[in-house]
Amino acid sequence: MKFNRYKNILSADIAGLENEVNTLISKGCKPLGGISITVADRNIVYAQTVVVEDESNNSLGEFSSEPGYLSEVRRLVLNGEKLAAVKHLKDNTAMGLKEAKDWVDTHC
Repeated sequence: MKFNRYKNILSADIAGLENEVNTLISKGCKPLGGISITVADRNIVYAQTVVVEDESNNSLGEFSSEPGYLSEVRRLVLNGEKLAAVKHLKDNTAMGLKEAKDWVDTHC
């Protein structure tokens, strides 16, 4: 069985995000990069990406399907277009530029 290796945690308040991320850390997950803050429809959304390094760790849930943008990120990297891959990941997630670059470096 295959399990998710990363997950974007979203919350309307920083305390809620911190609680959920700390719970996942206690289950063997690690935060990737810093907290991203997005304003959507005059609401603030806090986001943190967490990852697991052990493929048998099921704390992020069972892997069902990969978002389409990740397939495109991997295709761009394979074609030698790493900068475009980082930009595509950043544009399709709540990740900042550094977090997206770190994710591409680690997972592609």
